[in-house]
Formats: sequence, structure tokens, C-alpha cells
Amino acid sequence: MIYKINLRVFKYLGYLGAFGLGFLQVIVFSANKVSAQNIVPDNTLGNENSIVVPLDSNGLPIDAISGGAIRGKNLFHSFQEFNVGQGRGTYFLNTNNNLENILTRVTGNNPSNILGTIGILNTPRITSNPNLFLINPNGIVFGENARLDVQGSFTATTASRIKLGEQEFFNATEPEKSNLLSINPSALFFNQVTSQTRNIVNRGNLTRARDLTLAADNLDLQGQLITSGDLKLQANNAIEIKNLVGLSNNVNILGRSLTIRDRSSIGVIATQNNVGRISVKVDDFVNLDGSFIESLVTGNSIGNGDISIEGDSVSLSSDSQINTAVFRDGKAGNIFIKTDNFVSLVGNPSPNPSITTSSTGIFSRLERGNIGKSGDITINTDSLSLSGGQISASTFGEGNAGNVNIQADNSVSLLNQSIIFSSVGSGAIGDGGEVNIKTGNFSSKDGSQLLAIIRGPSVNDSTLENRNAGNINLEVLDTAIISGKPLERDNLTGIDRIGGIATAVDQRATGNGGSINIKAGELFLTDFAQIASSLDRAATGKAGNIKIEVGSLSLNNKAQIGSPTLGRGNAGKIFVQADNSISINDSGILSTVEAGAKGNGGEINITANSLSLSKGAQLLSLVGEALNTLPGGEGDAGNINVDIRDTLTLDGIAEGVRGGFIRSGIGSSVRQGGVGTGGEINIKAGSLFIKNGASLDSSTTADQKAGNININLRKILQAENGRITTTSEKSFGGLVNIIADDIRFLGNSDIRTNVFSGEGGGGNINLTADTIIALDDSDILSFAEDGKGGDITFNTEGFFSSSQFLPVSAIANPEDLDRNDRPDINASGTVSGNITGIPDTTFIQNSLNELPENQIDTNALISQTCIARSNDTGSTFNITGSSGFPHSPGNADISNYPTNQVRGVPKTTSGNWKKGDPIIEPDGVYRLPDGKIVLAHKCP
Repeated sequence: MIYKINLRVFKYLGYLGAFGLGFLQVIVFSANKVSAQNIVPDNTLGNENSIVVPLDSNGLPIDAISGGAIRGKNLFHSFQEFNVGQGRGTYFLNTNNNLENILTRVTGNNPSNILGTIGILNTPRITSNPNLFLINPNGIVFGENARLDVQGSFTATTASRIKLGEQEFFNATEPEKSNLLSINPSALFFNQVTSQTRNIVNRGNLTRARDLTLAADNLDLQGQLITSGDLKLQANNAIEIKNLVGLSNNVNILGRSLTIRDRSSIGVIATQNNVGRISVKVDDFVNLDGSFIESLVTGNSIGNGDISIEGDSVSLSSDSQINTAVFRDGKAGNIFIKTDNFVSLVGNPSPNPSITTSSTGIFSRLERGNIGKSGDITINTDSLSLSGGQISASTFGEGNAGNVNIQADNSVSLLNQSIIFSSVGSGAIGDGGEVNIKTGNFSSKDGSQLLAIIRGPSVNDSTLENRNAGNINLEVLDTAIISGKPLERDNLTGIDRIGGIATAVDQRATGNGGSINIKAGELFLTDFAQIASSLDRAATGKAGNIKIEVGSLSLNNKAQIGSPTLGRGNAGKIFVQADNSISINDSGILSTVEAGAKGNGGEINITANSLSLSKGAQLLSLVGEALNTLPGGEGDAGNINVDIRDTLTLDGIAEGVRGGFIRSGIGSSVRQGGVGTGGEINIKAGSLFIKNGASLDSSTTADQKAGNININLRKILQAENGRITTTSEKSFGGLVNIIADDIRFLGNSDIRTNVFSGEGGGGNINLTADTIIALDDSDILSFAEDGKGGDITFNTEGFFSSSQFLPVSAIANPEDLDRNDRPDINASGTVSGNITGIPDTTFIQNSLNELPENQIDTNALISQTCIARSNDTGSTFNITGSSGFPHSPGNADISNYPTNQVRGVPKTTSGNWKKGDPIIEPDGVYRLPDGKIVLAHKCP
């Protein structure tokens, strides 16, 4: 308890200073009989020894301490024993207005037990408030009823000595080496040689000091430490906190380790001016078990109360939190955590990432109804791990959210639905902060997330302000692994709780989604994981872009990279660049305009050395179909641009979620009920392989045209039971333009451009290659039900395997030409399209014979001369005799002119070709009059 000293006591104390030394010694002798077990002065100060006077104040016993050695603004006391009994008070008398410090040491061998009140008592007309130092190298224990009645600062320490000036000390273990100076005390020095453990234990409530310092080998803080000034806790070894520590000013903690448990807290709460800062520096670990470190802005304070923690490791568990928050106007403090080893957060997953009251985590928040800014969170460590934990910088008021910055040299691991996010809460006015992570290896599993989100308004919010979600920037030097969890979709966003990396504009919110930027050596997405930027249902704004730069990328088991818009605004663009390979299995990269949305799909841009899509994997740009009461999406599908240095492979099909099957491939589609133009598919690659049901497809069911498909290859296009199609329900079919060295269609492989109704024409098909070969049941079809069939142009001569092959432009159902075991070329419509560039091979149709078993003389297959084509019929030569009668043998007239010997026609021979002769290559296959087929060239 705090004692109130009555006026008679003051008068009595004043008399003490007026009597001689002899009387004073009598008083001291009497006093020592009463308090010998509590306070015993020593003789180290000579005739300036401390004096203990027992007094009674309204029935309450107190010990008044006078005497001591005054040196300028310092008063020194020295005791053999120093204890404050239960229910008693001990007060140091201040009789000097110039006094600034009262320094008290214990030179004996026993610890001090402070079970009552310790304070400073000013005599009449004294107004100074000196600081009090209690030094006992043997230890200090504050009991449950211990109290401080000190208007100045209070320091309790088990140090051996206190430094005075540059070289002098007030020494408790070697008092004879002390120099009593008027200089302010500074550093504390501990005897490192002794094996004795020197602890301070607090079980009481120490609440009255301006500044409070506790320094010992170990600090066991079971009671409250609440100050109106700075709090400093210093330990050579461990600090353990089991109750409330701090209040309004700075908190500085130095030690080997710090443990906070049992719902305890270190906190600074400001009601005026700047809130204090919390600084923790330890050599070993900081461990929070069900406890808190907090800096809170309330009242009329400004804020800026930073929390800084340094150590070898930091661990939070059992709903422990490190918080900075603004509950009034002001700025929340920043949080800095720096460790040499690791930072670990272990808790239970929160059902809602906006709720932090029951989550293990690190948070900075601007609360609802306040003006200011939340603070930044910065973590520098070797490894960061979260299991059911959260790290968040958010705004729920009027002001921006802070950034989350993480530098982990070795790894960042998120498990058990952990989340690192920056959010703009419901009703908030401001922008979200960035989430920046740089690490050696990154893993996110079990539905964990990186998230930047703008929440939608609550029911009571009357205005919708335009806001921006923060960006997410992830840089991984080695490997990033992201696996999801097939959970039900959260109502907050279409992607919450699935797992992955996301930026989102929430339902009914207004604003722009943040961008996602990822750099990694290798990136693996699996098990429903998502990297997504979305504009949610009834939201207004636009989704952010996604940019991924990696050495290699792998997507498996329904993983997705996507940018959907479900509201009013455009989907984001997607850029993926891989130095090596991209492998997508049963997964996809998508840009979609969903049902009920109005906006354009974003582009998908893929650059890699090789790209493989299998088991139903897709690159898809989509305008969605009508769904329940929602109309189809309204907007243009985005273009898909693929640039592959080596090989692009599309392979296989997979079962659909709702039945049917999904083709592996690349597609741009406007679905039933959607309104918009199909996007273009532009492919550049070394080689393209489409097989086992895979496809390239551009389609629309709307009145607009289907997108074009443009393929430019440096080597081969080979389709084996694959297809390339553009389809429009009512408008124009998209074009198909293919350039390659070689084009091969095997099995049931098709190129189709279709228009099923309306006057739009089927898209043109242009093929340019050195060779074009279509075998088996491969077809090239351009069909328009009510319009003109598209033109089909071969910019080289093609070879088609079936003897039944015949290019036609008659109206036909293209389905009738499928699975007829022959290649077909058809440009059908109300007005047929043109088919050009097909060689005339009708002369060899139905004339193929089985090859003989004997060897063929290849020289006989090559003509030695050029071929002169002639379609003229044979002529006649008639000789008419006299009187119109023909000559007969023996009655021919004798010629009037002599005849000589007729020279015969010389026989010409051509020698075999020899080196140096010109080479004239055959330009075709020709059939001679005798039926032989030879390779030759046409005569000029």
C-alpha cells in the first residue's frame, strides 16, 4: 500500500536535522532494535552512514531512512541488509531540492525481500522528485503486496556496481573501491566471475514509478509492471513474464532469452502524444506462449509506437500475438523482427482471415472509424514457418494498410491454412499494402495463402469508395511449392481457403485488384492450388495482372493460374515466362469473364523453352455461359499468345467434373448465353504436337466472330487424333493460318472452321509448308450453314493417302465427313468456298497395284528426256490418182522429176549423265502411252 504521512511525522523528521549527532545516535540505536531484521545499515560510509527511523503513521508502521552521503545531486546509502516487511513501508527522506538520485546498495550476502512499500518522502518545502536506485548483487524479491511510491524513476538491480562518470563506480561487492561523485549514474556492471545466480523476482504490482528498470541475471516477472515512463528489463540470462508489463512509454528488454506465457503481455498504450516503442534484444530465443506484445493507439495520441524484436529465434504459439493497432486517429507502429535462425507461428486456423482475436499471428491494424494508417511488418530471418498462423497489415478505417515485408534467406513455409495478407476491410477508405517475400525456398500447403484483398461493404456502409488492393511480390531463389486443399469456396472471395496466392476485389467492393509477381527457380502448383487475381461478384473495378518468371513451371491435379472477373470490370492479364519447361497436367491457366460479369478477359502470354499440356490441361480464355438466374458473361475473350522455342505438346483428354470429357489444349470460347468476340490464339514454336484428343479451339455462341488461330512453326506440325477448330454459332468462323516446315495429320485429325447458323462465312484455312501430308481419316473442312464456306488454300502441294480423296465444295454436313476412313477437304456453304493449291492426282486414283517382290530398276522410273504433253487426235494422209481414182500398185504415174537415193534419218543416242552435266530435277509424275509411270520434267 502507499502510505500517507501526516503532518506530525513531517515535523518530527524536521527536528532530526536540528539535533546533534549524539541524540541522533540514540534514535538510530532505538530504531535498529525495531527493524534489525529488515534494514541494517553498514559502516562503509563512515560518519555519513545511513540512519533508519521507525515511525508510526496513523497506525501504519514505516521506516524512514535519513543520513547518507550527499555528493552534489546524488545521495548515497549503504546497508548490510535491506528488506521491507509485510505491511510496512520504507521511505528515503529527501531534504534537498537539488537532489536528483538516491543510490542504495546492499553489501551483505542476503537478497532483499520487498514485501511492502518502498518510496521517497520529501520533507516540508522540498519539491524535487529524485530517482531511486536499489542495488543488491544477491538478488531482489518483490512480494505480492510490494508497491512503489516513487515520483521519479526506480531502478532495481543485482549488478555489482554502477558507473559514475567515465571511470568511477558505486560498488556493492567491493565498497572500499567506490568513489562517491556528483555525476549521474550510467551503466550497470555485473560480476561475471561469481557462480551465484542473482535474480529479481516480482510478484507484486509495481505501478507508480516514472521510469522503471529491472536488471539481473534472471528476471522472473509474475506480477505487473506498469509505468508512466520508460520500462527497461535487462537480464544476463532469462526473462520470463507472466503478467502485464508496460503502459505508455518505451519498453526496452535486453537479455539472453525472453519467455512470455499465461495470457501475459508486454504493452504500450498511448492516450497522448506518441505511443512508446517496444524494443526486445536477446541473444537466444523469444517465446510467446498464449501471450501478447502490443502497441496500441487510443485517446488523443498520435501513434508511431514501433515494436522491434531481435534474437536468434522468435516463436509464437497458442494464440499469441504481436500487435500494433490504432483505436483512435493516428498511425499504428511498425513491427520489425530480426532473427539469425527462425521465426515460427503455430496456432489454429481461423475460419475468417479478417478475424484475428483467436489467431496466432503478427498484426498491424487501423481499426474501424479511425483515421490514420496501419504499420508495416518487416521480418528478416533465416527461416519463417507458419502453421495455422497469420501475418497481416490491414485497414478498417480511413487510411492505407501497411506493407508486409519478409526476407528469409533459407525458407518460408506455410502450413495448415496459414495466411499472410494485406486487406482493406469492409467500409474502409484506403489502399491495401504490398506483400513482399524474398526467400531461398517457399512452400504453401493445406490451403494456406498469400492474399491481398479489398473487402466489400457491410450492410450499414452508405458509400463505396474506390480503393486499390496491394500487390503480392514473391521472389524465390530456388524452389516454390504451392499445394491447395479441395475446400468449399468461401463467401468472401471465390478463391479464399482453396490455397495459393491471390489478390481480390471482394463482393460488392469498388476498386482495383493488386498484381501478383512471382520469380522462382522452379515453381510447382498442385492439388487445387491457385494463383489468382479476381474481381468478385457485383464488384466494380478490375482484376490485377499476374506475372510469373521462373526457370521451370509445373501444374498438377487441378491447380490453376487464373484471372476471373465476376463483376463489372476487366480480368487481369497473365504473363508466364519460363527459361526451361512448363508442364501442365489436369490443370490450367485461365482468363475468364464469368456469368453475370461485364468486362473483357485478359490476355494469356506464355513464353518457354517447351510447353506440355496433358490429362485435360488447358490454356483457356473464356466468356462464361448463363448460370441459374445470372446472364452469360458480357465481354470479349482475351487473346492467348504462346511463344515456345522448342516443342509445344498438347496430349490427351480427361473426365469432366460434370460428366463428359475435357480436351487438353488451348482454347478461346464465348459460351452459350455469353456475349462477345472470341479471342485469338497465336502460337510460335519450334514444333507443335497435338495428339490423343487434344485440340486448339476458338469458338463463340454469340453474334460476334470466333477468334483466329495463327500458328507459326520453325519445324513440324503433327496432329495425331487431334484437332484445330474455330466455331461460331451465328457469325463468322475464325481464320486458321498455319506456317511450318512440315504439316502432318494422322489418324482422325481435323482442321475445321464452322458457322452453324446465320449468314456469316466459315473462316479461311491457309496452310503454308514444304510438305503437307494428311493420312487416315484426317479432314480439312470449312463449313457455313447459311453463308459462304471459307476458302482453303494450300501454299504447297499436299499428299492425301486415300484413293477416295476428292476435294469438293458442295454443301455437306461436316459430321458426315468424319470417321469415313479417308481424308476430306470441304469448303461448303450456301456459297461454296474455294479450294486452291491441291495437286491433280486423279490419274493415279484407282490405279495402284501391289508391288512386285523383285527389285525395281530405279533408272527405269526416271525419264531420260523431257515430256511433251499432247491432247491432239491422230491425223491421216491421202493420195489421189487420175480422174479421181486412187492409185493402185502398177498404175501410178511416172514422176516428171528424177528421184535420187533418199537419205535415211540418222539415229541419235544420248549418253549417260556424267559429272559436270546439268542436273534437271523431275517436277512431277507422268504416265506414258504404254501405261508406264515415270518421274520427268515438262518440255519447255
